Amino acid sequence: MRLKILQQLAILVILSGLVLSSCKKDDEDKEAPQLWLHGSTWITLPLQGTYEEPGFEAWDKQDGELTASVVVQAQPNMNQAGLQKIVYTVADKALNSDTAYRYVEVVNSSRSFEGAVQGKLVDPYPGTEPLVYTDEIVLSETVNHELTIKNFANEAGSNVRIILNHDPAKYGTVDFVSADGLTMIEGSFSAAAIAIRYEKAGGGEAVVQLTKINQ
Repeated sequence: MRLKILQQLAILVILSGLVLSSCKKDDEDKEAPQLWLHGSTWITLPLQGTYEEPGFEAWDKQDGELTASVVVQAQPNMNQAGLQKIVYTVADKALNSDTAYRYVEVVNSSRSFEGAVQGKLVDPYPGTEPLVYTDEIVLSETVNHELTIKNFANEAGSNVRIILNHDPAKYGTVDFVSADGLTMIEGSFSAAAIAIRYEKAGGGEAVVQLTKINQ
């Protein structure tokens, strides 16, 4: 009789343990927290500009406010053109997690000039007809408003690097950076064209006018 009672008690203990274990599993936090990004998830900014984080917040049904626990992986490199991704991650005490992404496109602000342009070489010598040709402009990926004019003045291999000034004191002018075989005297630009007056290596001055094709 005593043995039977002990057996019944053992069975009750086992059953109670199973019930408690089942209840514990049912009470486990299996729901992930929620992570929201403030502002746009796609931002376009100029090279050498400043990135300001628009903000974010996170909330969990069990743990409550989790904004302070959000981990932000990487910040955009504002000195390199290209599309960059910022990763935001948050986890609750049960290690459920949520992830969000923001994309920052860093661009050269003078990209409207990128690609093929029509060049017009105006030579001041009497009897010389202006030369019209196709040129190419390549944007700098590290300096805003800097660009390279390939085969400048229709001279194969002659490349000119310039900066289009947007500072109020010098707006509309062009700064010379480097060139092959010539010296720039002055330059100007508008929304649709660039004009550069330069001195050839062998002497004499000329003007190149560059206009975006299909402008």
